[in-house]
Amino acid sequence: MNHFHAHAKQAGLALCLLSLITFKAWPQTADTARTTAAEALAAYARFALAPEQNLKEAPIFLGYMQSGAVHAVLNANLLFWMYRPFPPDVQAVLYAAYMGGNLHSQLETHKQGDDPAAGMSAAIDAYAGLKETHADLKIAEFEQLLEAQRAGNLASAVDALASGVKAP
Repeated sequence: MNHFHAHAKQAGLALCLLSLITFKAWPQTADTARTTAAEALAAYARFALAPEQNLKEAPIFLGYMQSGAVHAVLNANLLFWMYRPFPPDVQAVLYAAYMGGNLHSQLETHKQGDDPAAGMSAAIDAYAGLKETHADLKIAEFEQLLEAQRAGNLASAVDALASGVKAP
Protein backbone atom coordinates (compact mmCIF):
# COMPACT_ATOMS: atom_id res chain seq x y z
CA MET A 1 0.00 0.00 0.00
CA ASN A 2 1.56 3.31 -1.02
CA HIS A 3 1.69 6.38 1.23
CA PHE A 4 -1.30 8.06 -0.43
CA HIS A 5 -3.56 5.03 -0.01
CA ALA A 6 -2.50 4.56 3.62
CA HIS A 7 -3.27 8.22 4.35
CA ALA A 8 -6.63 8.00 2.55
CA LYS A 9 -7.51 4.86 4.51
CA GLN A 10 -6.66 6.61 7.80
CA ALA A 11 -8.68 9.68 6.89
CA GLY A 12 -11.64 7.53 5.87
CA LEU A 13 -11.41 5.56 9.09
CA ALA A 14 -11.36 8.74 11.16
CA LEU A 15 -14.40 10.11 9.33
CA CYS A 16 -16.28 6.84 9.81
CA LEU A 17 -15.52 6.84 13.51
CA LEU A 18 -16.50 10.48 13.89
CA SER A 19 -19.75 9.67 12.08
CA LEU A 20 -20.35 6.76 14.45
CA ILE A 21 -19.78 8.97 17.48
CA THR A 22 -21.83 11.78 15.98
CA PHE A 23 -24.75 9.52 15.10
CA LYS A 24 -24.70 7.73 18.43
CA ALA A 25 -24.09 10.55 20.86
CA TRP A 26 -24.18 14.07 19.47
CA PRO A 27 -27.14 16.27 20.38
CA GLN A 28 -28.81 17.56 17.26
CA THR A 29 -28.36 21.16 18.42
CA ALA A 30 -24.54 21.05 18.62
CA ASP A 31 -22.81 23.70 16.52
CA THR A 32 -19.10 23.03 16.12
CA ALA A 33 -18.63 26.10 13.94
CA ARG A 34 -19.13 28.15 17.09
CA THR A 35 -17.34 25.92 19.58
CA THR A 36 -14.59 27.84 21.37
CA ALA A 37 -11.32 26.46 22.68
CA ALA A 38 -12.68 26.80 26.23
CA GLU A 39 -15.82 24.84 25.31
CA ALA A 40 -13.74 22.14 23.62
CA LEU A 41 -11.50 21.84 26.68
CA ALA A 42 -14.52 21.71 28.98
CA ALA A 43 -16.11 18.96 26.86
CA TYR A 44 -12.84 17.01 26.93
CA ALA A 45 -12.59 17.43 30.72
CA ARG A 46 -16.12 16.02 31.13
CA PHE A 47 -15.30 13.15 28.76
CA ALA A 48 -12.02 12.36 30.56
CA LEU A 49 -13.79 11.96 33.91
CA ALA A 50 -15.62 8.85 32.62
CA PRO A 51 -14.84 8.30 28.91
CA GLU A 52 -17.22 5.43 28.26
CA GLN A 53 -20.15 7.10 30.01
CA ASN A 54 -19.38 10.57 28.64
CA LEU A 55 -18.69 9.68 25.01
CA LYS A 56 -21.47 12.12 24.08
CA GLU A 57 -18.96 14.93 24.82
CA ALA A 58 -16.51 13.74 22.15
CA PRO A 59 -18.18 15.32 19.11
CA ILE A 60 -17.82 18.73 20.74
CA PHE A 61 -14.04 18.58 21.05
CA LEU A 62 -13.56 16.49 17.91
CA GLY A 63 -15.62 19.04 15.99
CA TYR A 64 -13.44 21.81 17.34
CA MET A 65 -10.38 19.89 16.14
CA GLN A 66 -11.86 19.80 12.65
CA SER A 67 -11.68 23.60 12.61
CA GLY A 68 -7.91 23.31 12.24
CA ALA A 69 -7.13 25.13 15.48
CA VAL A 70 -5.18 22.10 16.69
CA HIS A 71 -3.43 19.38 14.73
CA ALA A 72 -3.17 15.64 15.23
CA VAL A 73 -1.48 13.17 12.92
CA LEU A 74 -3.48 9.99 12.40
CA ASN A 75 -0.69 7.42 12.58
CA ALA A 76 -2.01 3.90 11.94
CA ASN A 77 0.66 2.44 14.24
CA LEU A 78 -0.62 4.55 17.13
CA LEU A 79 -4.29 4.02 16.31
CA PHE A 80 -3.75 0.26 16.02
CA TRP A 81 -7.01 -0.59 17.81
CA MET A 82 -8.96 0.89 14.92
CA TYR A 83 -7.68 -1.84 12.61
CA ARG A 84 -8.61 -4.77 14.83
CA PRO A 85 -11.92 -6.40 15.69
CA PHE A 86 -12.64 -4.63 18.98
CA PRO A 87 -16.16 -3.53 19.88
CA PRO A 88 -17.04 -0.21 18.20
CA ASP A 89 -17.67 1.47 21.56
CA VAL A 90 -14.15 0.53 22.72
CA GLN A 91 -12.68 1.86 19.48
CA ALA A 92 -14.68 5.09 19.76
CA VAL A 93 -13.67 5.71 23.38
CA LEU A 94 -9.98 5.07 22.69
CA TYR A 95 -10.01 7.24 19.57
CA ALA A 96 -11.78 10.11 21.33
CA ALA A 97 -9.38 9.84 24.28
CA TYR A 98 -6.34 9.91 21.99
CA MET A 99 -7.59 12.92 20.08
CA GLY A 100 -8.78 14.70 23.22
CA GLY A 101 -5.45 14.20 24.97
CA ASN A 102 -3.73 15.69 21.95
CA LEU A 103 -6.15 18.64 21.94
CA HIS A 104 -5.70 19.19 25.68
CA SER A 105 -1.92 19.26 25.34
CA GLN A 106 -1.99 21.79 22.54
CA LEU A 107 -4.54 24.12 24.12
CA GLU A 108 -3.31 23.93 27.71
CA THR A 109 0.45 23.98 27.11
CA HIS A 110 0.31 25.95 23.85
CA LYS A 111 2.43 23.23 22.25
CA GLN A 112 2.41 23.71 18.52
CA GLY A 113 1.37 20.64 16.55
CA ASP A 114 0.78 16.98 17.16
CA ASP A 115 1.52 15.53 20.62
CA PRO A 116 1.19 11.76 20.28
CA ALA A 117 2.57 11.09 23.78
CA ALA A 118 -0.21 13.21 25.33
CA GLY A 119 -2.79 11.53 23.12
CA MET A 120 -1.56 8.07 24.01
CA SER A 121 -1.42 8.95 27.72
CA ALA A 122 -5.11 9.88 27.56
CA ALA A 123 -5.88 6.69 25.62
CA ILE A 124 -4.07 4.66 28.30
CA ASP A 125 -6.25 6.27 30.97
CA ALA A 126 -9.37 5.48 28.94
CA TYR A 127 -8.15 1.90 28.41
CA ALA A 128 -7.78 1.46 32.17
CA GLY A 129 -11.39 2.59 32.61
CA LEU A 130 -12.62 0.33 29.82
CA LYS A 131 -11.00 -2.68 31.49
CA GLU A 132 -13.25 -2.09 34.49
CA THR A 133 -16.40 -2.48 32.38
CA HIS A 134 -15.03 -4.97 29.83
CA ALA A 135 -13.51 -7.69 32.00
CA ASP A 136 -12.16 -9.63 29.02
CA LEU A 137 -10.49 -6.61 27.39
CA LYS A 138 -6.73 -7.00 27.17
CA ILE A 139 -4.77 -5.18 24.50
CA ALA A 140 -1.08 -6.09 24.50
CA GLU A 141 0.11 -2.72 23.19
CA PHE A 142 -1.76 -0.86 25.92
CA GLU A 143 -0.41 -3.22 28.56
CA GLN A 144 3.12 -2.48 27.30
CA LEU A 145 2.43 1.26 27.24
CA LEU A 146 1.11 1.09 30.80
CA GLU A 147 4.39 -0.50 31.86
CA ALA A 148 6.37 2.15 29.99
CA GLN A 149 4.29 4.88 31.64
CA ARG A 150 4.95 3.41 35.10
CA ALA A 151 8.67 3.28 34.30
CA GLY A 152 8.68 6.89 33.10
CA ASN A 153 9.41 5.90 29.50
CA LEU A 154 6.08 6.62 27.83
CA ALA A 155 7.37 9.16 25.30
CA SER A 156 10.04 6.81 23.96
CA ALA A 157 7.59 3.88 23.89
CA VAL A 158 5.11 6.00 21.91
CA ASP A 159 7.87 7.06 19.50
CA ALA A 160 8.84 3.41 18.99
CA LEU A 161 5.23 2.36 18.44
CA ALA A 162 4.67 5.24 16.01
CA SER A 163 7.64 4.12 13.93
CA GLY A 164 6.41 0.53 13.86
CA VAL A 165 8.95 -0.93 16.29
CA LYS A 166 7.43 -3.81 18.23
CA ALA A 167 8.16 -4.16 21.94
CA PRO A 168 10.06 -7.31 22.94
